[in-house]
Amino acid sequence: HREPRNQLVHFFGVPGILWSMIIFMTHLPIPYLGRSLQKSLPADYQLTYGLVLTLVYLGFYLTIDPLGGTLYAPILYAMYISAVWMHQSDQKKAGGTSWAGTGRLLSMAFVLHVLSWYVQIQLGHKVFEGAQPAVMQSLGGALTVAPLFAFYEGLWLAGINKELQNETMRLVDKYTID
Repeated sequence: HREPRNQLVHFFGVPGILWSMIIFMTHLPIPYLGRSLQKSLPADYQLTYGLVLTLVYLGFYLTIDPLGGTLYAPILYAMYISAVWMHQSDQKKAGGTSWAGTGRLLSMAFVLHVLSWYVQIQLGHKVFEGAQPAVMQSLGGALTVAPLFAFYEGLWLAGINKELQNETMRLVDKYTID
């Protein structure tokens, strides 16, 4: 990502994808484990796969880059807590009668998810960058490393960890040539 408009699109679009995935996963309670621990949790809190997803991302980021993972942790926490709060609010509006709540939150998350992918691929890569997105090479890499990479683009814009930026750009140039 060398084009600043594409970087901006990714800085917001990639977290949009991750946040929508966390919202989807907050609708899925963890069977058995979730119920057995429920007695020690607040009445309106439920252990869900949204927590698992958030902790997996945090653990992965802390493993591959302790500094980046630590700096990204508050963002992951904010995504998770906001997803839980929105899920709880939606469930209350629906009277707790359905795992999907009113369906509005799931619909909003779906629109955000699709729009985030579209804006990044079409606007960011095709229009602004004129290059094929990495997701075409590796969906796994796009879903795992991309949120931290997009976060780093913001840090680099702020002048933080320029050494890593230079090394990354060198590797991107090599990858582009290959």
